[in-house]
Amino acid sequence: MANWGKKCDEQIALNPSIEWEELLKICGEWKWPGFLYYQGESDDHKPGMYQKLPTRLIYQWREDWEEPTLPFLIVQLPMFQGKNDPDSKSWCLFREAQMNTYQTVKNTGIAVILDCGEFNEIHPKDKTPVGERLALQALFQVYHKVNEKDAFGPIYKAHQFKDSGIEISFDYADEGFDLKGEARGFEIAGEDKNYVNASIDIWGSKIFLSSSEIDKPMYARYCWTNYGEVTIFGRNGIPLAPFRTSNKA
Repeated sequence: MANWGKKCDEQIALNPSIEWEELLKICGEWKWPGFLYYQGESDDHKPGMYQKLPTRLIYQWREDWEEPTLPFLIVQLPMFQGKNDPDSKSWCLFREAQMNTYQTVKNTGIAVILDCGEFNEIHPKDKTPVGERLALQALFQVYHKVNEKDAFGPIYKAHQFKDSGIEISFDYADEGFDLKGEARGFEIAGEDKNYVNASIDIWGSKIFLSSSEIDKPMYARYCWTNYGEVTIFGRNGIPLAPFRTSNKA
């Protein structure tokens, strides 16, 4: 990439008005297509409309670059809460909008960095996991050098009601989970949508949730907080992505 860029700079210096197509003929094909997109903190006050914004941006940039399959790799926001801020759940909704964008727009990827957030510090100090997980997404989505399961941590797939609880299944969890400390962050609710902390049983690639406080649970969610501890990871070290089983609750 450095050599390609140097050649381009030389050609542009010789001919500042050179056309892109002519530049490619001289320097060779541009082999590093795509965008890494880490943005959103200042938009946390409007999470309900956020999914529409990056979706439109992706389509617009693909149109502008005349590249309909231009890869777009999104960084899902980490945990964050200011010390004087209430837990408004706005960052939960924002992360959900980012995941929905990845799941509904083709040729996109998502780097989950839930564990990288810091209390009262909006910019994570340790950038290494962010870069590594983006690199994995690029190696899978763009360069096809790694397997899909290596590029992702567990992501919510489906749920079913079972034995007075809720059994959750996940993509990218065939090898189970790694725990860093006590498993926590899961909540369930009944018809009233009043959530309580859930007891957790890990069954291989599935997680069973229950509570003595709720006889007939109807909803479940995980890490549904602006800031909290992250303890559940895939075997490759990427954290379980936050989720809720219904966007109506």
